[in-house]
Amino acid sequence: MAKGKERKEKAAKPKAKKEKKEKKSSSGGGMQQMLLDHGEKIGLGVVGLIFLVCVVFGFVGKTSLDKTAEQLASAIDGKETAMAAITYTPEKDPTWVELAKSEAKVPPEVYVLGPWVGPLFPLQGPRLEPKYYGPTDLRVIAGRAPFNVLAAGAAADPAAGGGGDAGGVPEGSASKGEFFVVGTFLIPVGKQRAAYDLAFADTLKMPGDERPEQDKPEYFRYVVERALVVAGATDETLQWVAINEADNANVTDTNRFPILSAKKAEWATIRQDVVPAPFTEPALTYGDIPNMDEFVPWLPPRLPWTTAAWTWSEVGHGTIADMVRAFSEQSATAADPDAVAADPEEAMQAFVAKQGTRMGRFLDFAVEPGAQYRYRVTLVLRNPNRGYTKQYLKDEKLADGDFRPVSPLDAADANRPVSEASYVVAVPGRSEIAVGGIVPEEEKSNRTGEDAATVVATVWESTAEAIADYEAEANTIRIPAKKAEALALVELLKQVWVNVDYVEASMEFRVTRGQYLNMKAPTAIMHPLFEKIETLRNVRFDTGFTLVDMKGGKPAAGAATMAPPVEYLLLDPNGNLIIRSEIGDRGAYKRKLEAVSQAAAEDGGNTFD
Repeated sequence: MAKGKERKEKAAKPKAKKEKKEKKSSSGGGMQQMLLDHGEKIGLGVVGLIFLVCVVFGFVGKTSLDKTAEQLASAIDGKETAMAAITYTPEKDPTWVELAKSEAKVPPEVYVLGPWVGPLFPLQGPRLEPKYYGPTDLRVIAGRAPFNVLAAGAAADPAAGGGGDAGGVPEGSASKGEFFVVGTFLIPVGKQRAAYDLAFADTLKMPGDERPEQDKPEYFRYVVERALVVAGATDETLQWVAINEADNANVTDTNRFPILSAKKAEWATIRQDVVPAPFTEPALTYGDIPNMDEFVPWLPPRLPWTTAAWTWSEVGHGTIADMVRAFSEQSATAADPDAVAADPEEAMQAFVAKQGTRMGRFLDFAVEPGAQYRYRVTLVLRNPNRGYTKQYLKDEKLADGDFRPVSPLDAADANRPVSEASYVVAVPGRSEIAVGGIVPEEEKSNRTGEDAATVVATVWESTAEAIADYEAEANTIRIPAKKAEALALVELLKQVWVNVDYVEASMEFRVTRGQYLNMKAPTAIMHPLFEKIETLRNVRFDTGFTLVDMKGGKPAAGAATMAPPVEYLLLDPNGNLIIRSEIGDRGAYKRKLEAVSQAAAEDGGNTFD
């Protein structure tokens, strides 16, 4: 029994030691758990204790006031009274605007600045790309005319190279009929100079190679684009084609428009320009840079010499005409009019140098009769940054290429100096009509038995084809004597018209309702080279028009009023019904017959008389 009790005591001792150990471990863990559970409260308690201590010590160390509230208020009022008694007028600091308005135009002595001391090195920036301005006010006009060209095997007459309108047609020349478009535009030289000044003022210069000429616009050439206008075409659907860009490979400093140069080489002579040369930009008007001491501004020759001189409306520009007029008025009131008269060219150049506009011109001889076109022009300038190395440029790519724009046809180039598209210009066709009044059926000269319309038909006739048609008719004549006479006339016609390919022929016809205007007739024509009326047989007046109906032209039955103007209903060559009036065609009607009628009255030397 004792042994059992001893075993129980031994078993109890390890258990007690274990509980004591667990109690010791739990006491350490309990402190950590308490801090985790009550740490915020303990922190707040510590902060509150510190605040309480500060408040207690603040009251304990507080100094008692030695003045009452009434005494403090009285002291404040005294200070305010003393401050109000002080008078002070501050000196005004003048603004730069006030200084500029002062009579002395300089600041007061106290503001006088010391002498300017410049920097050791000029404050210059890199070169930029200027803004490029395209031409403005593009206007175009179309026409057809015989031009004076060199006959086969003939050489140009150097004496005739200066042009002018005197001297008649030179020997060895021929007449070549052509359709053409002339375009004139304004070059904004003033705005372009200002853009260059803005881009290149105070810019870096290459030592020993400053290139001052590149700081001014250098116009080199232009590129003309043409779009054929068809029914339903919009601005977005126009197909633009450059008419003088195909010859880029042949462009040189002295031959900037090879196509125009080749055309000019065909002409037997040239004519004096109606626009004074100083009012133009020569490279953009005549195709090259002329030597002003020898240069004579030129125009293509146009025949007949006495009736087809170029006019301001064709090769000039209204704005330039106003400038010329202003120069004339200024010269008339000049302080020394004799000096202006002594050298008008120099006076013009001095006048134009102050203007912001000059004229440019292009000629297009590759047009189709009856077609409608629109045009636009892109100016090409020499690259003002060419030859500069990259340390002088904002971007080293500015030196790339000799010209600006690099690609004149790149529509994506926002700095491309291109004009707006012109209005639509219609090239004359090979035939047209102008309507006049009517010949009443009761008039004796009217043998048709009904009212007849008077119509002037005009055609662009090939002399060779007309003569060949007459020769074919002559060969059908059965009477030998008549046939020989007709064939002899054919040979004479060939001699008279040998150097003339096309002529404009007009004739008045009487036409009745339902009649198709397609006739052949011998016609009196002003010979382009002989400058006199000659007859061309079998001129084919194939106009393509049909007279459908007409009204007006005579007063109503029994009325004593004036006859109303005539209106005609016509079927045109394209099958469209159109209305033409006597009033609307009056000017064209008179012009078509005037030249021939006047020449016939003045000259009776018809070869066939």
